[in-house]
Amino acid sequence: MRPPMTSKIPAHISRRGQKVKRAEHATWLLAIFTGIVAIFTAALAASSFWTISEERRASSERLGVQTWLYVDPKFDSKELRLARKKLAQQLDPYDPGKRDEMDDDVLDFLESVGALYDRGLLNKELAASSFSFRATRWWEAAKAYIGDTRHAAHDESLYKALSSLKSRRDFLAGTTSMQMKTPARPDRFDVVIHDYLLAA
Repeated sequence: MRPPMTSKIPAHISRRGQKVKRAEHATWLLAIFTGIVAIFTAALAASSFWTISEERRASSERLGVQTWLYVDPKFDSKELRLARKKLAQQLDPYDPGKRDEMDDDVLDFLESVGALYDRGLLNKELAASSFSFRATRWWEAAKAYIGDTRHAAHDESLYKALSSLKSRRDFLAGTTSMQMKTPARPDRFDVVIHDYLLAA
């Protein structure tokens, strides 16, 4: 009786199989490592983006406050106080025949405030607190003059930034309801503007 036959794998084939398994194992390890690196890179990118966004926001906030610190006292400077008094006299009442003699410094200043506000270069809360009442009252006082100036220049964009301020809710939020209250009788609103100009 013959002994049972046993299959014997040649040594070189066995070594080749082991090499293949090691190569597959290394490939899996490399894939896992690559995935970990990709996840880490994505997390780092997200963290960097968040950091940059926060720095940009903080920088924008600082710029807005610094701009307000410049323009707020500027409105009460000696130069603009004199300009306000002169313009108030010219607008109370406004004489269209003397349009070319009008002092525009106050309106130009408020137009600049509006432009800074629209571009996000001025802290909105501080600007609203400081200028909402002033801008709306000066607009009401000067709107006839502004209309004549636009018509004469054929340019409806003149004082556009100042005009837009009076319709912005976030800007008007800085004005108390008592300040913005219009008299029950519309014909009395001219008196309100007159009183405002006297105190300018």
